[in-house]
Amino acid sequence: MPYGLLIGVLIFGLLVLLTLTAPRRPPFEEDTWIGRTISFDGGLAMEIVKSTERCAIPTNDPVTRERSPELLRHLRREHTLRFGVYARVTNAAPVETGAAFRFG
Repeated sequence: MPYGLLIGVLIFGLLVLLTLTAPRRPPFEEDTWIGRTISFDGGLAMEIVKSTERCAIPTNDPVTRERSPELLRHLRREHTLRFGVYARVTNAAPVETGAAFRFG
């Protein structure tokens, strides 16, 4: 993170957060997932459709309302404002926290 900022994932409005346990992952690895499918234990499946372009909303702390434009500046400089991906559900099913998943 730029300037040593610790930023909570909730400010990004995530619906699904994946924890990847393999050794060190490359920055912005999610860009390589576009066109792939993620299947979860329990049956949920999603197709990764495109990168997420970020707006200014995540620069506002949800609790204090303090603005922190450094995040957006960093994303603009390092990755043309993209961070995360959009996915389309291809098979709807409940999924539990901690469910195993695999890429197809």
